[in-house]
Amino acid sequence: MKVGAIPTHDAYAASWKDRVPADRMPVAVGGPYGQSQPSCFDKVKMGFMMGFSVGMAAGALFGTFSCLRFGMRGRELVGGIGKTMMQSGGTFGTFMAIGMGIRC
Repeated sequence: MKVGAIPTHDAYAASWKDRVPADRMPVAVGGPYGQSQPSCFDKVKMGFMMGFSVGMAAGALFGTFSCLRFGMRGRELVGGIGKTMMQSGGTFGTFMAIGMGIRC
C-alpha cells in the first residue's frame, strides 16, 4: 500500500463471521417464551400514573400562584397547594387513563 493512501475495509480485518466463532454468536433476546406486550390494564394504569404526575406538577405551579394570590401563609398555604396538586393530578390522571383505555 502506498504511503498516505486510505486503506480499504479488507486491509483491517476479515469478515465478521471469520472473527466470531459460531459457538460465541449472540443470542436473540425475547424468543418464543420471552417478554410479552403489556396488558390493557397495565397500559391504563401507566396512563393514569403519567397523567397523575403531570397533573401534580401543574397543580403545584397553579396552586402556589393561586394560594399566594389569596394571601395564604404557613400551614394554610401548604394545605392549599397539596389540595390543588391532588385535585389536578387526579383529574388529569383520570383523563389520561380513559385515553389509554380507548387506545387498547
